[in-house]
Amino acid sequence: MLTQRADAIARFTRNDAVRFAIAAGILIAVLTAILGSEILPQPTLTAAVGDLATRDIVSPRKLDFPSESQTAAARDAAVKSVAPVYDFTTEKAVALANEQQVALEQRVARIDTAFSAEITPDQRTGLLQVAVPGLTDAAQATLTGIELMHMLRKGQLEGGREAGRSAAEQFYALAA
Repeated sequence: MLTQRADAIARFTRNDAVRFAIAAGILIAVLTAILGSEILPQPTLTAAVGDLATRDIVSPRKLDFPSESQTAAARDAAVKSVAPVYDFTTEKAVALANEQQVALEQRVARIDTAFSAEITPDQRTGLLQVAVPGLTDAAQATLTGIELMHMLRKGQLEGGREAGRSAAEQFYALAA
């Protein structure tokens, strides 16, 4: 046979328990000495300017000492490092305002053309689509309805005031 059989199973005896207790006591004493050395009071640190400290120097409380002169210098450096973003001059402002006014007048002129008296509602819808691209159907209907109410009030629709109808009667006739 390749394996040998142990004659007797080793038992934990009283002598083994005594040895175990002594080893545990020594281990506890050594660990207590090592870890307890940190809590013992240490002698005061005496150091002169330029000497290396023999241990860490820890403040009893947290304090901040902001330096006004260094803070001001850092702010000045930060201000100088930022390039100007807004370059305002009166000439540029006048040119920009004129450019915006021309663009507005062009846009409004196209919309005014769509609401002239001799334009039919179908032509008006087409002109509004060209004059204001991206205008929704609801927005077109609102603009057309507002203009229609003005035309009713002024009596500019055929079969309106000359037929003796009020603006409300003309509106109801259109809705029917």
